[in-house]
Amino acid sequence: MPPPNSYILVEGVNIYDNLFDTDQLSVIRGGSFLLKDAIEKIGGQFSNLVTLSSGASSGLFRVCDGEAAQLTDEITRFLREHEEFRFLPFIVTSCEADDLLEAKEKLLTQLRFCQLQSPTYAPDTFEAAHASLGIPCQLEGRRVAARNAERKVQSDSPRQLSLSVLRRLEHGRAMRQDHYFRANGSTSKLHEYAFTDDFEALANCEAQGVLNAKLAVIFADGNKFSRIQREFLERNENSREQAQQDFDRRIRMLRDRFLESLLCDMVRDTGRFPDAVTKNRKGEPVIRCETLLWGGDEFQFVLPAWLGLEFVQYFFEKSRCWTTPDDTPLTHALGIVFCHAKSPIHVIGELARSLAEQVKEGLGNERCRNAWDYIVLESIDYPVNTEIEHFMKTRYGKLAETRPSHLPPADDWKDAKNLLATLARDGSLSRRQPYRIIEALGQGVRQDKTTWEILTDPSQPLPDGASPQSRLERRMFRLMQEHQRQQAASALEKLAANLFDPPARQEGPLLDSAARRAWLWIHLVELWDYWPQPGEEAQA
Repeated sequence: MPPPNSYILVEGVNIYDNLFDTDQLSVIRGGSFLLKDAIEKIGGQFSNLVTLSSGASSGLFRVCDGEAAQLTDEITRFLREHEEFRFLPFIVTSCEADDLLEAKEKLLTQLRFCQLQSPTYAPDTFEAAHASLGIPCQLEGRRVAARNAERKVQSDSPRQLSLSVLRRLEHGRAMRQDHYFRANGSTSKLHEYAFTDDFEALANCEAQGVLNAKLAVIFADGNKFSRIQREFLERNENSREQAQQDFDRRIRMLRDRFLESLLCDMVRDTGRFPDAVTKNRKGEPVIRCETLLWGGDEFQFVLPAWLGLEFVQYFFEKSRCWTTPDDTPLTHALGIVFCHAKSPIHVIGELARSLAEQVKEGLGNERCRNAWDYIVLESIDYPVNTEIEHFMKTRYGKLAETRPSHLPPADDWKDAKNLLATLARDGSLSRRQPYRIIEALGQGVRQDKTTWEILTDPSQPLPDGASPQSRLERRMFRLMQEHQRQQAASALEKLAANLFDPPARQEGPLLDSAARRAWLWIHLVELWDYWPQPGEEAQA
């Protein structure tokens, strides 16, 4: 019987606490890419390791020569002494196992145990040229500032920074000009573009009216990726290491293609992503897009608010046919938060992540489908409690009980945009009309015998005991002209089915349900300013 193999896992831990300890874009970007760079550097630095999996902050390796314990110490020392990686919270564990699946279970158990014994933050270290100043970092506030670490950060006067923040800031600024996707052999003209310097520059566009200076913060997480990967390895019992590498390559290839496709469409001015490119102070073209987390089964994007819903549907369109190497579907749960550009990104990012988690819970046993949900924060205020259940109850009161746990990707996004534009353009529906209906729902939704057909036909009397909601809905349709009423009724019915609740999963006519009608009005009102206008999209 052959001897067991040795495996090593290198994992970035407590990522969100360490990446989002400031709201400065370059610092966040720098920390995110340093996590990824560290894993890649280990694979290239140690020739006696075979890379089996390489994600945004995690690497799985098989030892092909030498002692695993000694290599673990060498990797730990490499990370601890590296000029930039030493400020990142990594854990390195190793084990021996006869099988890759067994090894992954052992390594994960060790990782969790070590994480419980580790500090939340990677400790700051000082050196001769950067001794302690004995004062807090003026950007992060909790770390100790270092000497010779003054930098201008979105202000005219230099700030005293900790060495950790300084290293991430410098790396993030460099990566703005040398984004990782450009190393993928792209033949596009993306190398001619940089990225915005900060969130305010990303979001500022007076041409966008009320959406000027607003962001869309997006978090997506793969549905059951760990389980899918495990089952894929189980089906490849005789070549599990090769299967692990194939699975890893497949995920990275799909994500890289999506990112390049997105950015190419943003700079090509197809009409789908308006004002996606602007100019910086030097007059150079820059893209209004940031990837704060990238790799593995999750990612986080920040875009201007007016591109948020377009991005959501674009991602689901592009990822609709994603599969493992043996054709198992890969799907995602996504949360999007609309907020002011000055909102603290660590709070908003956590809210988007919690929203994606709730989407997963709402899917339950149906986690083989794509789904998403949203939150709109109307002002610079932000929730201090990022627990979604608490947020929903505070925002919607009794209506939260009937709120759908998730929304499906649009069946036909282009058609949905045309319907929305038609409703607004011909004046058949204004924001004020459904808003009045929503105001009557303070005590929750009451189902009555009113059907959609009755509501939209003023010649038919309302049933006895019609609810205030039904009476206001009838009033809205009665005030329309005949052609507007017919057009609005048809458009709203199609929108409900297309965007919010595909009828294939429901019993009976969709809008006969008072709760579904209520949430149609709420979705329309809350997202009114964020609906993209249909454009003349160029052919790919």
